[in-house]
Parts: sequence; C-alpha cells; structure tokens
Amino acid sequence: MDTWKVFLVFFGIILVLFAVFLFFPGINKNSPEKPGYLYLNNKTMICNYYYLCFLRNGSWHRPSYNAGVNLILANNLEVKNETQIKQFFKHRKINIIMNTTEKASPENSELILKVSPFSHYLGYYYKTIKKQNKTIEANLLSRYNWTEPAIIIFGPNLGAKEDSISFDGKNIIVQGQTPLGLSLVLGKLLLIIVS
Repeated sequence: MDTWKVFLVFFGIILVLFAVFLFFPGINKNSPEKPGYLYLNNKTMICNYYYLCFLRNGSWHRPSYNAGVNLILANNLEVKNETQIKQFFKHRKINIIMNTTEKASPENSELILKVSPFSHYLGYYYKTIKKQNKTIEANLLSRYNWTEPAIIIFGPNLGAKEDSISFDGKNIIVQGQTPLGLSLVLGKLLLIIVS
C-alpha cells in the first residue's frame, strides 16, 4: 500500500474520532452530562465529583480548590428539615462552632481539616457568587456563648454519635463519626446551601 493511502486512512480515522468527541455530549469532556457532573439548578452544578461550578457571564466557573469530598456521594444523603436549614443561611452572620478537645490532638487536626473546605466554599459562594457581605466566624464550642445561631460541628471522637445534619430550631447540628462521614455531611450541607 502506498504511503499516501496509509496517511489518508489515518487522517480519516482522526477526523471520525474528532467528530465523535465533538458531536456526542456524553463523551465531550466539557459536557456536564458525563459522569461526575450533576446539575443542582440552572446556575450551579457538581463538576468533576469534588467541585461546585457556578454559571457566571454565560460560562461555567470552577473555584481553584475542591470541596474535600465526592459531592455526588454527598448529594445522595437524606436530610430532614432542608427548608429550615436553608432558611438558617439568611442570617447576616454565620457562626461555625467546632467541638474540640482542650489539648492538641489528632482529632482536633482532623476536624479542622474537614471543616476548612466547607468554610472556604461557604465564603466563596456568598462573596463571589451571591455578592453578599456575610460574616463567617469560626470558634470553639468551649468559647461559644450560645446567644447567636450557629452551625455546631461534632467530629470523630469529639462527640459525634452519628453521621447527620439536623436543625434544632436555632442551630444546625453536624455530626460525623468518621473522617469520611464528616466530609460527606459537610458536603451535603454545602449542597443544601447552593441548590
């Protein structure tokens, strides 16, 4: 077979593959219909499993950091009182209170590590996406005065009795018995806020 015929066949195969990737959205890497992508509403979606993407000025924008958990899995968690939990975030100030031990411990470090992505996304969402000037303040449960509503977080070996998000009428109580459980419930709380 002549060299130019081999080249022509090779070039034809390349064109066909390019057309397949261009015209079939399930294969196209920029398509939100592929695995790891899930629309939450018209302006927000989970993208690449670990990120939230927001529609701004006609294109999807992804923050440079991830949420620290597979948000597709977190989205599957069942939570009661989602409407009341969503109402909680109408407050101008959001207190994030963590139950820690008095001394330095691996449990404290793990708790702070798991809460950090949630806190960053919360600040990013309200400041950059919603253009709201909310105060987000973190504190320790031992120093919290209980007068203001708060998100109170109990982590592994730090008071968590289950993996859950609940609302007691004033506070959101987040519990994670394991590092993964805590990440998932914080991811679910984030999804409730942005959806």
